Amino acid sequence: MAKISRAEREANKQRFDALVLNIFLLEGWEAVTLTRLAQETGTRMSTLQGYYPTRRDLGNALTGKVFPHFLSELNFESEKSFRDSWMHALAHNNIFRGVITLLLESCVMTDTPEAAYQGLLRLKQLCQDSFGDEHIINCILGESVVYLASQTPASKS
Repeated sequence: MAKISRAEREANKQRFDALVLNIFLLEGWEAVTLTRLAQETGTRMSTLQGYYPTRRDLGNALTGKVFPHFLSELNFESEKSFRDSWMHALAHNNIFRGVITLLLESCVMTDTPEAAYQGLLRLKQLCQDSFGDEHIINCILGESVVYLASQTPASKS
């Protein structure tokens, strides 16, 4: 097998990262898989594993790209408007739901990715700045877990 240059590898990585973002924005975190990338690009799974050895590496492709989509759904005028906007977005906005799913999945890993931890800290700080404390983010994240769990096929049977 022929080796590719560093420039070709970087170009491939950028192309794959753009596809990861596109799938995420259109279909959510659950749809972002190596199998899906292989189907979309015609690239062998073994090649893609060289770029994304773990699911965490797929998530890293989204670092810095999804938080603005997420924040645009939230109303920080009051705790009630924040909670209402959060729960509405969670129920009706696939991008928002995907960001929350990715954040929660990342935060429960043994070694939480730095990007997920920083995202959580940013949310806590936004709540601190807007409402004087951060208790609302703790509550809403718990509500989000319960809501997402209630949406799984097992919970509907």
